[in-house]
Amino acid sequence: MAKTEIAHKKQLPDWSNKLAASVLILLIFMGYLNLVERPSPAAAQTAARRVFLPLTASSYRSGSPILLGTYSPAYMGTQAAIDTHLKSLDYWAGKGVSIAGTFLGIQDANPQYNVGVPLELLWDNGYTAFVNLMTKGTAAQIAQGVEDGNIQEVAAAFAYWMRLAQQENQERFVFIAPLPEANITNGNSYGGDPASFIAAYKRIQDIFASEFAKAKVPFHSISWVFAPNGVDEPGRPVFETYYPGGDRVDLVAFSSYNWGYCVHWKYDRWQLGPELYLPFVQRMNALAPGKPIFIAQTASTSEYPYPNNYDYTQKSLWFVDIYAYLEGLDGVRGILYFNIDGECDWSFYKSGVLQFEGYRQAISSPAFEYWSPADVSAGFSQP
Repeated sequence: MAKTEIAHKKQLPDWSNKLAASVLILLIFMGYLNLVERPSPAAAQTAARRVFLPLTASSYRSGSPILLGTYSPAYMGTQAAIDTHLKSLDYWAGKGVSIAGTFLGIQDANPQYNVGVPLELLWDNGYTAFVNLMTKGTAAQIAQGVEDGNIQEVAAAFAYWMRLAQQENQERFVFIAPLPEANITNGNSYGGDPASFIAAYKRIQDIFASEFAKAKVPFHSISWVFAPNGVDEPGRPVFETYYPGGDRVDLVAFSSYNWGYCVHWKYDRWQLGPELYLPFVQRMNALAPGKPIFIAQTASTSEYPYPNNYDYTQKSLWFVDIYAYLEGLDGVRGILYFNIDGECDWSFYKSGVLQFEGYRQAISSPAFEYWSPADVSAGFSQP
């Protein structure tokens, strides 16, 4: 289902869907423990220790493994949040998440703190940040220079974070996706204007380049991401018209969700790989030949096969089917799962409460590999 056809924008974080959460917890206690399980006390005690299975993905995919990523419902600016939402997931799953998805507004009131603190904590704990750079304004306003001051502050915060590491003879690396899902207007203020988006993307990038030059930190420490929604709005320009050009983009990505039956309208349906990903991967390969492709945002509801019926077995099987399917798609290098409940029950993992076994089974394939931040930097940074 096209996300653009309904009022659907994901809440960040959104714990307002208490009914869905209550249903999940109730069903767990009613006998669904074979599908959704609690960690043992021993597991809880050792959750802080990262444990990874032996992997050989580099030979499995001719040197190109798929990296796992996730968005978490908590602010990643504390060690407790990382332990609860990321490290415990790694321990339970038996294989580590490489990429932590985050959102940052260019109008952020304290960018130096909200860049340096969470990104450094993530790095120190073995995660590379994928930052969706948002705005409350329009792409045209950015293109016209209205937000230059705010963008300079944000860019300077990234440069300062990297400069501090450089003083310790270290380097940092980050993925930045300016104005994601700009090809949709339902849910963001900057969508629907390809020409302004391209100008805004380039303006943001140029301001970052200037601030990095001032701080004398390498600009290749950023991988610039073009990240539209996979589904274009009917009657509006397709995502290809938003592309800033191969010289401006290091990595391409897109969002695609299995809305299942949680929207409760006539177009509800259960979606798998050939519909959710294949057309968009093919279009990305044609648009940007040779560039890595990330699934920048994806998730599944458990409402199946009709509204208000939560089928946890079906959602668990969805992971097995989808991740196996993505193994075979040319160019796919990363999958970031949106582990935050919003309009639908997207979550698959909540420490001590909710774990879908299908995810753990799906990622056991050697095609999925953990990479440290240093590995990610070496594998994705540009010369």
